[in-house]
Amino acid sequence: MGEYLFQQSIDPDLIICSSAKRARQTLKQVSKIWQTDAKIVLEDRLYLASTSTILSLLEEYGTSANHIMIVGHNPGFHMLASSLADTGDRHDLVTLSQRYPTGTLCVIKLNATQWQNIDSEAGELAIFTTPKSLNLNS
Repeated sequence: MGEYLFQQSIDPDLIICSSAKRARQTLKQVSKIWQTDAKIVLEDRLYLASTSTILSLLEEYGTSANHIMIVGHNPGFHMLASSLADTGDRHDLVTLSQRYPTGTLCVIKLNATQWQNIDSEAGELAIFTTPKSLNLNS
């Protein structure tokens, strides 16, 4: 996934990572290949966070960042991505509606100009990929 982030030129201003051990390990593994200058914030509130909690964190941290990556947990991530992604590749949208596997990278381009103006169905599902779709197990 780190190689994929590098190839896609994913370059957030800020990474909000759950303080949970598994999330921190995931970010560390990805960062071995994918180099970023993004500020990293460890956030306890991301552990098993609801959609509303994740949105609140985006609003809170969004005052200092335009492009934010979040590393965390389901089911909150799946629910949030499903509610925000209104347009995009039809196959990806259907897959997103059905599942959100561990290690998924989901990039949503939002129409809102400020984080506090995020509404449901506000953006385009630009990337939806999983480790399995990248054939990482071969």
